Amino acid sequence: LHGVGAEIAFGKHRNLFPDLGVSPRSGGSDFVNASGEEIDIKCTGYKTGKLIVNEKKKGSSTKYFVLMIGEVPEFEIVGYATADEIFKDENKTELYGRTVYQLKQCQLNLMQE
Repeated sequence: LHGVGAEIAFGKHRNLFPDLGVSPRSGGSDFVNASGEEIDIKCTGYKTGKLIVNEKKKGSSTKYFVLMIGEVPEFEIVGYATADEIFKDENKTELYGRTVYQLKQCQLNLMQE
């Protein structure tokens, strides 16, 4: 619920439209911007939450990963990282038995209005 809410909030802020189709899918990105670049939204309810991206996303066509914090109905866009920025060896870690890449909020780029 909160993940979909974060996607809708981001889409509203950036004037983009999420895929609201009801057919099941896996992988892929949440948005494509006007330049054709793919954007994936990550959401957490923790105020100090990190941008965490599964290792399986490495090598995908997603260009930007955006961290949103909040719960329905209120979300905050914290920042973003490009795929090149997040998929570095120094960002790799184990989390609950799976390999992920993570960045702290202070390492993220700020969104421009």
